[in-house]
Amino acid sequence: MSDINNPRTKEEWQRYFNQFSVEEVISKAKACNKNSFVRELIRQGYNLDEVQEVFTMMGVIILRGGYKPPTGNAYDLQVLARRSMANLDSIPTSEEIKDLD
Repeated sequence: MSDINNPRTKEEWQRYFNQFSVEEVISKAKACNKNSFVRELIRQGYNLDEVQEVFTMMGVIILRGGYKPPTGNAYDLQVLARRSMANLDSIPTSEEIKDLD
């Protein structure tokens, strides 16, 4: 059995986030949506898809809780969450929109 405070798999991350209120997840998102946290997860053996999934989970929890995900410098949680909730990868990011101009 894994330590809930040291999640490794998608399911373990879901259980980890489930122990917190939406407001607490927002606080965690603000604290960890930084390149340094992403680099730490990569050092721990995560690949970029797995890292993105962690941030997507936070964004979905926050949106479903009726809040707007906070901004950070690593990921746009709102875009990730909306893509996941819509199950569409065709929603362009702001950078992709700018590239079309």
